[in-house]
Amino acid sequence: MDTITRMILDQLHSGDRDIQNKVFFHILDATEKRVDWAYEVWDDLVEGLRQKDNHVRAISAQVLCNLAKSDSENRMLKDFDALLAVTKDERFVTTTGRNIQACGEPGEISGLSDDNPG
Repeated sequence: MDTITRMILDQLHSGDRDIQNKVFFHILDATEKRVDWAYEVWDDLVEGLRQKDNHVRAISAQVLCNLAKSDSENRMLKDFDALLAVTKDERFVTTTGRNIQACGEPGEISGLSDDNPG
């Protein structure tokens, strides 16, 4: 991962909501396609699902869902329960649910797709 991407990812935990939102949307754009650094941040994002700050939990969930397309090791299968727990959060951020639905698309979690039916 390049240093700029690392610096941007580090800002996801910023206490400044403006900074947090700007870097969040930048990371969502970056993860619309497969990235080679998914596992460099994966464990931090899973930990973020348990943070006190509901914004950090929601951001972590959404970024993990976007990283599912880069999850060739199928780690999402192990971490899906923690991800799903965010949807039951009292302070659930509405847009998270839409991204979590996207985690269930064939080929992004199970490794199955039209090209690779299993």
